[in-house]
Amino acid sequence: MPPRRLTRELLRAFELAMMLANSRASEVVEISDLLAGLYIDNWERLVKFWPERGPIEAAMRRLCRISPQRWNYWIEYYDLLRREPEKKWKALGIPKIWPRRDKKEFFVAGRNFELSAELAAVLRMADGMAPYMDRVGTKLLPIVSSECILLAIAKGPRSEIGRRLLESGLDLTALEKAARFPRRAPI
Repeated sequence: MPPRRLTRELLRAFELAMMLANSRASEVVEISDLLAGLYIDNWERLVKFWPERGPIEAAMRRLCRISPQRWNYWIEYYDLLRREPEKKWKALGIPKIWPRRDKKEFFVAGRNFELSAELAAVLRMADGMAPYMDRVGTKLLPIVSSECILLAIAKGPRSEIGRRLLESGLDLTALEKAARFPRRAPI
């Protein structure tokens, strides 16, 4: 049984994070990979937590280690997702990914991906912030959203990325309100 449920948009961000890790030939998904997935897939939803859009976009590309060439590739990918979501896997030559049963790894393109220790800690912290739970048998699983993850990254005690997000002007109060008291139920 998985330790948590991910919202639909967070699952897409994880898919992108694993593709980024795959493009780096890494077997570990880092916080920067997930942040890049959030940036690419959920940016319209998350940008409202910064007062100015321009400086944070440049900062996010640096934090996520996205080169101009890679940025162009992901913009084309995102455009394809919007136009033809059912064809995304075939057009890009990327097989669909899914979580493995042992909960610590994800599987894509014949490879297993582990979560870095820092990302696993962020997920545990986000579990504690999740406002919704899903009952599976007798167990309650937290439903983690993108806002919960971003908040956990920003509040991480030893996170360099979190410190840089705060320095970029992240409105922590608005983010915490959105994460803990969302306007709509998770999907």
